[in-house]
Amino acid sequence: MELTENSRLCYSPDDKILMVQCLRSIHEMPLTDLRDHLCSTVYNLPYNKYTLHAKVKMNLPFQSLKDGFMVTPNLSLFLASLADPKTPKISILVECMFSQD
Repeated sequence: MELTENSRLCYSPDDKILMVQCLRSIHEMPLTDLRDHLCSTVYNLPYNKYTLHAKVKMNLPFQSLKDGFMVTPNLSLFLASLADPKTPKISILVECMFSQD
């Protein structure tokens, strides 16, 4: 396996699992299209942008509130209330995995 500058390592200390992610263009292209469509859809939804914050990001690190485990999913959609900070945030994480021979 060849590690490149785009390779990522994720380690789960509780499970003692090391994940090595080697990204390729073919891996990112479908998610780039999905991100573009999600951004457009979220932007055009009829909601009050002063009370709800919506963000679509690719390769944005995400940390678990439960155990502090850090991952970097391919695509993330975050929804948060600006009117009531106590309202739980909604996070949708998308990861594309497949094997190649």
